[in-house]
Amino acid sequence: MKKLIYNFFAERYGTVSNSGYGKYSKYNLLTKSQLKKKLKELKSTSNTLTEIRYVAKLLRSKMRNQDSHQFESRDKILPEFSKETCFMHFKNVLFEKAKGKRFNLPSWLKPMTSPTEAIDLSAPTYKEVTSTIRKIKSSGSPCPLDHISIIPMKHCPALRTYLWKILVHCWELKVFPDAWKNGITVLAHKRGPASDPENFRPITLEPVLSKIYTSIIRNRIYKFLKDNNYIENTYQKGFWTDISGTIEHTETMSCMIDNARMKQRNLVVTLLDLRNAFGEVHHSLLTTILRYQVIQSEICGLVSSVYRD
Repeated sequence: MKKLIYNFFAERYGTVSNSGYGKYSKYNLLTKSQLKKKLKELKSTSNTLTEIRYVAKLLRSKMRNQDSHQFESRDKILPEFSKETCFMHFKNVLFEKAKGKRFNLPSWLKPMTSPTEAIDLSAPTYKEVTSTIRKIKSSGSPCPLDHISIIPMKHCPALRTYLWKILVHCWELKVFPDAWKNGITVLAHKRGPASDPENFRPITLEPVLSKIYTSIIRNRIYKFLKDNNYIENTYQKGFWTDISGTIEHTETMSCMIDNARMKQRNLVVTLLDLRNAFGEVHHSLLTTILRYQVIQSEICGLVSSVYRD
């Protein structure tokens, strides 16, 4: 039995000598936090490389096992409500309640200046399609409706050529294929009892071809807004390329907290979370904002086609 245990640890954590096995086995019963502390001590002192490697591999193994157990326990929490209850809940949450509603811009909103650079309305090029495909993460799950992954598109130029021809045809007709509008929604448990649909986060898996097409439309709109200085990046830091996300905001808040702590002053931080933020945005409001941003009607028609029917 001792030999089997030794072979197991030798295979997983590296080969160690028989004389050192008894000495290193003392780390097997330590917790993850204790192993981290011990590994830091070993690195700061003149210990053998084999001992440091043994403790490091043991720590990584415990971290992997802990993560896998967390995912397994979360996956086991399944919805305890009926399909009809689920349908009615998300229908009320995501359904557009006033399809014919028209939005008027407020009087205090200043009109945008005339654009100096026109938006690119030409059909997507093969190079543009290839660049868009390469930027999509390979780890994304394919939609169960077609089971098409982005990985073949990245490694097979012939598939990209056929896809490029399809996208050009769709762009010239100014339509969004109906097959690309469908998706499969997976419910991921957040917290609370599994009998309440509100305790599940809906994650929709859409076809990868839809991701490529909408990414091209987004890139065209973003380039137009950036070239004409229509982007307000003084306060809005997230969701823009070439901008370091919310790092500036978080660093500013961290500095304020540290300053208040050192000077023993009071500080109130308020975090606002809009409930069902994306579900409350009307589709017609998107078109209104695009027209306010002086986006050409061809692009507005493409965006409206995504949400039609």
